[in-house]
Amino acid sequence: MAAYTQPQLCLPVITASSNGPHMKITLAASLVGATTVNVSLADNDTTRGKYWNDRDFGSASNLANALCIAANAAEVAAGTNGVWSASEVSGDYLGRINLARAYGDTADDVTNVLFTSSDFGGAMLGFTSNTATPDSTTYSGPGFDPINWVGTWIAGNLWIPQPSGLVLQGINETTTRDTGVSTSSPDGTTTRDFYGRVSLKRIEIVSVPAACVWQHYADDSDYTASPGATAGDLNMAFDKFRQQWVSIATGDYCRLFKDSGSVTTSADYVQLEPGGDDDWMWDTARAVAVESKAPLRYILTLTAFEV
Repeated sequence: MAAYTQPQLCLPVITASSNGPHMKITLAASLVGATTVNVSLADNDTTRGKYWNDRDFGSASNLANALCIAANAAEVAAGTNGVWSASEVSGDYLGRINLARAYGDTADDVTNVLFTSSDFGGAMLGFTSNTATPDSTTYSGPGFDPINWVGTWIAGNLWIPQPSGLVLQGINETTTRDTGVSTSSPDGTTTRDFYGRVSLKRIEIVSVPAACVWQHYADDSDYTASPGATAGDLNMAFDKFRQQWVSIATGDYCRLFKDSGSVTTSADYVQLEPGGDDDWMWDTARAVAVESKAPLRYILTLTAFEV
């Protein structure tokens, strides 16, 4: 058994280059005048793309970073020459994304970015709309700060029990289970057929704010104030995350990072696959118990195969 502070769960975002463009950059003015730059993500996983909102912005498999890499290449090809980067918005409310574009020309005027693909919309990057308007639209000249698109919500397919200042100690156990059949004959002779051994993960997270469990609390500012979140965050509640988990394809897994405060590399995780006995996968109520009512906080217990 191990104590940890703030775990993080992350699901893959599956894309296809044929579903692009995944982002459109609209410029009212640039090196080549008014134009739209189309950005498509590459198929990096056999015949599809597989990306993560895992907060590792140095990884090519991180969704926001992959978009920036693709946007930089697209802007070079278009002659607009903007330079994109991704980072996390600072603060206790973890998981919000900031996209930034350094100027390509002193006259650059970026109207908006549009997330147009059926693979994901703006909400996957924490924006409240598929059309994201920057904080400012016109550069004043070389050397000035880039313009930013700051996500209002936590990124999609990512769940973190906020806030980071609350210690969420709990159970993080890995055990083994052997599967097989024992058969006894009338004379008492027993034979065993051993089929295999699996690793099981059990995690228990305590003091989880209500807004991080149920969407109807995430919609209420009285409950989102404690985690420091924005009321209406579509990606905050575990119940929403569980619904996304149910829908991923066989062979794709959820990544568990045992402490989101120490996530520095996308390799720092184990993979989880709920099994037939893990009925919480179909009903969040089976995974939670009320810890306290004032403030309203829950204990969340998850079991799954470790693959």
